[in-house]
Amino acid sequence: MLPAGAPHEELIAKEKIEPVKVSKQMGEMAFDKFMGCMACHLIEPASCGFSGPELYTAGKRLQPEYIASYIRSPQAWDPRIWMPNKHVSDANIQKMVAYLELLAKENGNDK
Repeated sequence: MLPAGAPHEELIAKEKIEPVKVSKQMGEMAFDKFMGCMACHLIEPASCGFSGPELYTAGKRLQPEYIASYIRSPQAWDPRIWMPNKHVSDANIQKMVAYLELLAKENGNDK
């Protein structure tokens, strides 16, 4: 939990994470083919993109609400960020959060 008055806490507070099941295969397909995230982000050590941070430990390191908020509007967090706003639907944001949590667990980073 962020301390009171932390930057952007209002963005995190708007997010409501629902438990969603997503298979690794479908999550990876959405991450790579449908949204193109793999162009910049790594989902396992020594894979694909290199300009964005690795995300195979994001489910361990980051709050689910933060992940959802950042996917929803990266420029709300940093107006100069390279990450595009893909206008991802609420349902797909929930799936991406579940997928990133699944990756963290599979990479030995259980919560």
